[in-house]
Order: sequence, then structure tokens, then C-alpha cells
Amino acid sequence: MPFCGRVLAKPGFSTLCEALGHGCGLILVERHGFAEAAALCRGVQNHGFHRLITARQLQAGDWGLTEPLLPPRHGPLATSGAQAASRHMAGVLGENSF
Repeated sequence: MPFCGRVLAKPGFSTLCEALGHGCGLILVERHGFAEAAALCRGVQNHGFHRLITARQLQAGDWGLTEPLLPPRHGPLATSGAQAASRHMAGVLGENSF
């Protein structure tokens, strides 16, 4: 993903995390029957450049790939979670060494 500017996808944890982590814009296709879809779409709207399309638009080829993406409502999320978690674990393990 670091080599693309936009990702066309359905809401799913892995794809959205990768895209947001690399600063890729997202074109999201509505996803019915997936309990977390609404929360994931809200997260993308809040923290990533995006455009939402319907399944009908997808099937018709109306993807809006060249349309400007909508800006996030809030700023981007921090992408340093793995480093923060490893520092925390190192501290915990260091305190409990044998």
C-alpha cells in the first residue's frame, strides 16, 4: 500500500488499518451484514481521506476514482502504536526480571 494513493475496499479491519497507517485515501463500498461496518466507516470519516460509495455504484462502475476525496473530520491517528506497546512491555518485563 505505500505505493498507491487510494484503495477501493469494503470496510474491514486489516485493509483500513493498512491504508490509514500508510496515509492512503479510501474509497469504501457499503457493507451490509457486517456488524462493525458502521463503526469502521465512522473511523475512516473521522481520520482519513475518503469517499463512500454504494454497492450499486460499484456494480455500475461509478467508483469516482478521480473525484477528490473528502477530508477527515478530525486529524489522522498516530501510527506509532506498536512502538508504544513494545516500550510498555519492555518496562513491564524489566520490572519483573528474575
